[in-house]
Amino acid sequence: VVPIIWFFKPYQVINEIYKAGSPNYSGADDWKKESGSVLLLLWWIFWVITHIIMWILVKETFKKSFRDDI
Repeated sequence: VVPIIWFFKPYQVINEIYKAGSPNYSGADDWKKESGSVLLLLWWIFWVITHIIMWILVKETFKKSFRDDI
């Protein structure tokens, strides 16, 4: 069972790091007002999708490798 938090918490942390590293803010909490990166969001979506696909492929490969009728 994969906790649901694994799908969005890493992106949230990376997005906060991206915002805090922005050269545009001047105060301590101004980084929270910065907009996030669309490219970062797309990267995270594709990362999650590819890992789900790989998980399915590995699962199917193991099923086929342990068949008894071969």
